[in-house]
Amino acid sequence: MVLRLWAAIRITTRPTRIRGEDTLGMPSDILDETSSLHGEIPIPPLMGVQIALLLMQSIQLPLRKVVLDTLQNLIQANKPSTWFTRYLCLFILLHNCAMITEHDANYAKTYTPEVRISYFIPLPSSSKNIC
Repeated sequence: MVLRLWAAIRITTRPTRIRGEDTLGMPSDILDETSSLHGEIPIPPLMGVQIALLLMQSIQLPLRKVVLDTLQNLIQANKPSTWFTRYLCLFILLHNCAMITEHDANYAKTYTPEVRISYFIPLPSSSKNIC
């Protein structure tokens, strides 16, 4: 279930393009040389939104609940025999969070270059002696 959830989320962060003979009337040189999809035909924006909506409503939301409930039960049971399953599931989910954050940061840099994105938020100077 975790791998299915991971795949459904990764699909929404990858560029989608049209393959095959029916190109919806769009030419193959629609993107310039600076694009990573140069020579390929991207799907129309509305189709991308529809695919993302279907993935979120039909796959991601139902799987999210099942995965989180199952993982919570595994963690609360605290059985030594399930440590590797817990570790692997948490690793996949956290790695996916990191990849989504990187994707969103790159997207933000592309479309709003004047915005500074910080991955590290320092503590206020008054809280340095917490430890």
